[in-house]
Amino acid sequence: MNYRCIYFSFVLSLLFFFSLWGQENTLSKYDPFLQRELKQSGHITLLRQAQPEIPSPALSKLMEKDEPLYNVIFHGDDHAFDELGVRFNTRLPGIATARVSLYDLLRAGYHPGIRQIETGGEMTVNLDRSRRRINAHRVHDGEIMNVPFKGRDVIIGIIDTGIDFFHPDFRD
Repeated sequence: MNYRCIYFSFVLSLLFFFSLWGQENTLSKYDPFLQRELKQSGHITLLRQAQPEIPSPALSKLMEKDEPLYNVIFHGDDHAFDELGVRFNTRLPGIATARVSLYDLLRAGYHPGIRQIETGGEMTVNLDRSRRRINAHRVHDGEIMNVPFKGRDVIIGIIDTGIDFFHPDFRD
């Protein structure tokens, strides 16, 4: 037997194993809801096949796609946020929200300073539906007390017990 062939096969299998390990490690940064969303859109396959900075057909497809954009929450180092170079919606120490492309998701997944990427939902105003859901229309129409209340001449009293300055949320 040729020991060089065995050695060469062993090295290739190790390289293959470690390339898969790195990709799986990257996908594990995405929360299950984001993975499901990516799977439903068919984009998780591209993310599995592509690696930043390594030319491939999958990377080319990711780089040319501007849509869809994903609302995400990044958990990681502030330095990593600076290096990503994306436009953040909100940025706090260790956490940031953004609307990013698939390529930005790939880069963030491979960045060592990003620990986790969660899916974020778009916030919408639902006041057109909330009145019916809390049955406020019944108060407005007078169904409850036989007198319609519209909010005019209403006195509101607020009783506040104060603030607990020793609570951990108010430190620093």
